[in-house]
Amino acid sequence: MTKPGFLAVYRWTVEEEHCAAFEIWWRDGTDALKAHGSFGSNLAREDDGRYLGVALWPDAETRSAAFAARAGAAGASGVTAFEDVGSGTIVDMRWDPVTG
Repeated sequence: MTKPGFLAVYRWTVEEEHCAAFEIWWRDGTDALKAHGSFGSNLAREDDGRYLGVALWPDAETRSAAFAARAGAAGASGVTAFEDVGSGTIVDMRWDPVTG
């Protein structure tokens, strides 16, 4: 089985009244991206209320192709800011979601 080799981090600012809908949008989008090769993502809420997503991919090319395939997907309501915090090749992974 292919192991994660690429990590991407995203941050969203969402209007408070849209947070529940955003979380559903994020979960559905994450599930849809799994069909295009994603290993999934984790969503956290920072102390200031912003959301932070950390996604695992086999490689950067798979991520690019997956986003291209979903280019027409609807965005989330109430998002006031989005930041692609950063991404890169995994150099060491102490917990592997594939093997545990």
